[in-house]
Amino acid sequence: SATAAPATDRRGLIVGGWRLLERLGRGGMGSVYRAERLHHADEIAAVKLLRVETVADAPLRRDLFERERMLLARLDHPGIARLIDSGTPRDAPSYLVLELAPGWDLDDWLAQLQPDLPRRLAVLLQVADAVTYAHGCGVLHRDPTPSNVRVDGHDMARLLDFGIGKSLDATPGATRFTALTPDWAAPEQLLGQPTTATTDVYALGALLYLMLTGRLPHQPFDDNWPALLDAAATRLPLPPSRAELHVPETPIRFARQPGALDAVVLRALA
Repeated sequence: SATAAPATDRRGLIVGGWRLLERLGRGGMGSVYRAERLHHADEIAAVKLLRVETVADAPLRRDLFERERMLLARLDHPGIARLIDSGTPRDAPSYLVLELAPGWDLDDWLAQLQPDLPRRLAVLLQVADAVTYAHGCGVLHRDPTPSNVRVDGHDMARLLDFGIGKSLDATPGATRFTALTPDWAAPEQLLGQPTTATTDVYALGALLYLMLTGRLPHQPFDDNWPALLDAAATRLPLPPSRAELHVPETPIRFARQPGALDAVVLRALA
């Protein structure tokens, strides 16, 4: 007999004319499923479902989900997963239907394909172009982490998940302690200060550091908030050309080339 799916598994649920298939991932705001359009099974998308865990937590999560929908509605760029549809049905979770981005998360793309320097820089420039476009539309991403960058088999990159994004013209306010990814958060996020375009620039610098060395600019977060804050907010990392390389199997010799790349990374992380 077939094994029943867990209660939190929404496979088979129909939302907004889309049937949910396998779950692709789960984040702070909800789960993302691969989905097919009813009566058009060749049309595939990603459906993000809002997860509400407590009654007290529901209004904030709904507000953030609605903000993500409004931010995505402003954006139309080949390097950003496009918003297709959305809804807030009475008898099902709120949802966003997004363009499905094929390929690998950025860190998996690096580990599995071990691309050379020109390919890495080409992908980074695509992500930077998407972030620049979003800024031009008045949108901050605030979380350009490796898991939010997808790279396909043609080295085409897409920026995903504006779940903690915000409008550049929004009233400045403190960052909520849950609204960041510690290893990739800019100092102002860790300090609870207002975020600006430079917040995304910091994350792009951290991504480039990873792409050149195979490691973070600082030690991975181990629940020691004071140590993380000290590393991110008060000390610049070693230049990539001098950093210890953490790359499986094949050393990345190009990371030993000092000069322009060191300057770009350290400027972004300053």
